[in-house]
Amino acid sequence: MAHTKYEVLFKKESVWGTGVDPSGTLASEYLGLTQNAAYSIENTNNTGTPAYGGVPTHIGQGPATVGGRVDFLYNTGLPFAIMLGNVAATSPVEEKAPYKWTITPTADAVPFTANYFADGTNDLIVQLLGCYAKSLSFDLSVTSQAKGTFEFIAKDYDKGTPFTAISSFTPDDAANIIAQDLTIDVGALKSISYITDINFKIQRNVKMGHGIGSNVPNVVNIGKFEPITGNIIAWVEDSATAAELEELVTGGDSLGAITAQDI
Repeated sequence: MAHTKYEVLFKKESVWGTGVDPSGTLASEYLGLTQNAAYSIENTNNTGTPAYGGVPTHIGQGPATVGGRVDFLYNTGLPFAIMLGNVAATSPVEEKAPYKWTITPTADAVPFTANYFADGTNDLIVQLLGCYAKSLSFDLSVTSQAKGTFEFIAKDYDKGTPFTAISSFTPDDAANIIAQDLTIDVGALKSISYITDINFKIQRNVKMGHGIGSNVPNVVNIGKFEPITGNIIAWVEDSATAAELEELVTGGDSLGAITAQDI
């Protein structure tokens, strides 16, 4: 196959806005199994009307903004690496199994290129340049597979044949992650069996800046990470379960540190 029906592959840039072609074989280049993908290009155009008439006579082109979004099923991709920045791991290295990571958020965000492929009568090949991550949402529920949504902004884009397209795409053959195959630990609480849903969102404030006379951004402002927000949904069967939930909320050091309360 030339490539799968619809894929978005990522590649870190050494220079902001200078596109990097994907290889299509590295785990660090994709988030997971792509479910939905979209990109947008918006211009802040306006019209000018002379003082002597009521009909616009010219159009002014304002700053343009480019952005993208990918919904994915998680198998063994690396969505956290592209969101948080550097991967601090010596074994394994970034692109190799077994995909167990220590992620280190960095003050200096890493720019990347997003490469869109759509297999059709006339293939869609689009490259978004100078991208920065804005948010990553992740959800694990007993009613569905592990899934996430990744959003980012970009400096510019090229379409048609702006780069060397991949000839094949071979993601890891690992199965999608499902809740019943996992053991969930939260802090000091081990093998929690009563949690039915965990979801969270990582966000970073990133904005593109435009200079006078240019609708393409020429500067990027990288803000700080916002607090990670999320929810844990659980069922409560007895006072022991209630005590564990209270410990999650209050940050107790060990089980039994809080007096059990019937709920």
